[in-house]
Amino acid sequence: MEESEQENNKTTRPQLFTQSLLVLPVCHYPPKSDSILPNRFFRLPVELRLQIYRILLVRPCKFDLHHQFGCHVGIIGLFRPGPIAQLATSKTFRCAECNIHNWRSQDPDLTSDTPASSQWGRPKRNPYLCDICYPELQYRLGLEKCPSMKGLECLCARRQNLAILLTSRQIYQEAWPVFWTENTFAFESGRLLAEFMEAVGAQKRAAIRFVSLLAPKNNPLQDDELPECWLQLRECTGLRELELDASILESFEAVVELTTIKTREIRFMQKSKDWGFDSYGQAYRERKIIRSLAYRREYTDSLPDILELCMTRGSANDKDSLRRAFDE
Repeated sequence: MEESEQENNKTTRPQLFTQSLLVLPVCHYPPKSDSILPNRFFRLPVELRLQIYRILLVRPCKFDLHHQFGCHVGIIGLFRPGPIAQLATSKTFRCAECNIHNWRSQDPDLTSDTPASSQWGRPKRNPYLCDICYPELQYRLGLEKCPSMKGLECLCARRQNLAILLTSRQIYQEAWPVFWTENTFAFESGRLLAEFMEAVGAQKRAAIRFVSLLAPKNNPLQDDELPECWLQLRECTGLRELELDASILESFEAVVELTTIKTREIRFMQKSKDWGFDSYGQAYRERKIIRSLAYRREYTDSLPDILELCMTRGSANDKDSLRRAFDE
């Protein structure tokens, strides 16, 4: 009997061991495709994803921005030219068009492309023209338009984190409305506004809600550039707030053109007689990027009130009342 029991134990122990292995808990790890960051990101609620896009892509108006840490352009009593300010003196970023006498003595390997050249921009048709001469020549010849870099001292106003729009198609579809509908697009000249609106396309123009067109005192708006601005702004069907330079009210033709633009709110900003806008000294101390446009003072009169009725409420275009207010 004892021998038979021992034989049974020998046969059952391996079976019990194998059975115990079968009942051990098995850890199921998720597939590799589910562990990557985009899949985890899209599991977040839509509200949280939109808030992340706002943090990355939305910023205050350009006229209210400060110089970034390390930029010496805005420091009082101290000017150390950066890569953009060096365009006026450096031979490295100049071309034969604007630096004829010294160009021949330069190293032929020196480039005429400055750090201001956007990685998203189209390549230049003529690589031997510098970034200042090329846009001006394209504009005079009526060729492919590109933004002018006149008056650009630093890159503190450059938009950041735009590469997120190239991450995936789903992120692009979710993030581009946030960028275009919640940012204020500010321009210092009519040419910049017209060229920008033309370049972005009809879909983006229709999504833009906030536009600001203000000119520094030393570089007023050009009358010949305004008709193209009105043409582009009329296609901004989603426009809600429009901020314009009060000098536009000095032209009755411009006033009549404004009545064809639809917006919910319009403001005309008036310049002071001394430095451009009222708190110029404070903007200088706070290192504002565009000091003369940092603090705006709204211009109030009967003419802006009538224009607001025409533009915001779609009232009939009464040229007689506009003319009387304009003469006053």
